[in-house]
Amino acid sequence: MGQVGRKAPTVCPRTWERRFRPVACHISRPRTEVRGAGILERVNRRLVLAGVIWAAASVLAFVAGGNALLALGLAVFGLVLLVVLAMAGDWDDHPDFEEREMARARRRREKWERNAGARARDRARWEAHQARKAGRD
Repeated sequence: MGQVGRKAPTVCPRTWERRFRPVACHISRPRTEVRGAGILERVNRRLVLAGVIWAAASVLAFVAGGNALLALGLAVFGLVLLVVLAMAGDWDDHPDFEEREMARARRRREKWERNAGARARDRARWEAHQARKAGRD
């Protein structure tokens, strides 16, 4: 019996993990692909537009306004809003709890499979030890 309002799981094509939330899969580009602007790659147009509007409003406040202290206050307040907008731009790009747990489970499974030979050798040694111990008694 499913929960009301919960969507069916989707599968991420990069990791083949199941996701219950409609979150983008974050498929990364191959390293061989030529990238664009380098340092400005993640800067989106909305942030650039907000920066231009903030700069214009700050200059206008200093030029047209009679009170420099008020203009400075508006400029600082606008700058703080611009920084908040920049920091909140990738708010949903982090993995949620289920994704982190699935990644941990995948790493544990890979480690378990990688160490299967060592576990088999240890099991054989333990069984040989138990057989020798039973033979002595």
